[in-house]
Amino acid sequence: MTRLLALAITATLAASPVAALDRAAIESTVKGIKESATIRSITPTPIAGLNEVVADGSVVYISDDGKYVVSGILLDVEGRTNLTDRALAGVRTQALDAVPADQRIVFKPHGEVKHRVVVFTDISCSYCQLLHEKLPEYLARGIQVEYLAFPRGGRESPVYAQMAQIWCAEDRNVAFSNAVAGRAVTAVACESPVLDHYDLGDRLGVEGTPAIYDAYGHQLGGFLEPADLERRLSQNKQRADGRAVAAR
Repeated sequence: MTRLLALAITATLAASPVAALDRAAIESTVKGIKESATIRSITPTPIAGLNEVVADGSVVYISDDGKYVVSGILLDVEGRTNLTDRALAGVRTQALDAVPADQRIVFKPHGEVKHRVVVFTDISCSYCQLLHEKLPEYLARGIQVEYLAFPRGGRESPVYAQMAQIWCAEDRNVAFSNAVAGRAVTAVACESPVLDHYDLGDRLGVEGTPAIYDAYGHQLGGFLEPADLERRLSQNKQRADGRAVAAR
């Protein structure tokens, strides 16, 4: 289906008069869709006349003259590469890296850190609880786990208040582990970053928890067994290293 979409796009653009890239027209089209959108980049795709436009946390494809917009996944069939996901990964990486270290709950391996994941979590989520139960196994495999808060019920939910207490605790790691295990957390008032985390997750398209992201901005899905997560992380690291070598 995706290959047919790419062929249809190519045919449509080929049938249209050749137009030079008009950035102003493309920007106007994006603003027409969402006036508050922040355009991060406009980059030509391998399909002549079609441009990859990254705006906020989304990727769309717009013709050189701004008259045609395509929303969907663009695959490089020969290279077996999801070009849309690659673009989104860059956006996610920038957004996640912008979260200060002191706003995260970080569980570090005792030895070498081989991989790092950011996990949007909700203490009331059964798979989040299972992930935390298996935390020693992740750490033993050299996977550093960094939690951000994503109370699924939003700001008005009881879980939001509980997670704010955790992020305000003197020892967040202990408070988080206690909460996941069903133990009480001492109420402490502070300016917690929980709402900022929730808003970030919403912008990134988080719909359920846990939502796991690797260091390259790839969304790895929900709960993964330690061996499966390590395998996925190793594969992504190998691909990223290969692209870095090819780019030199």
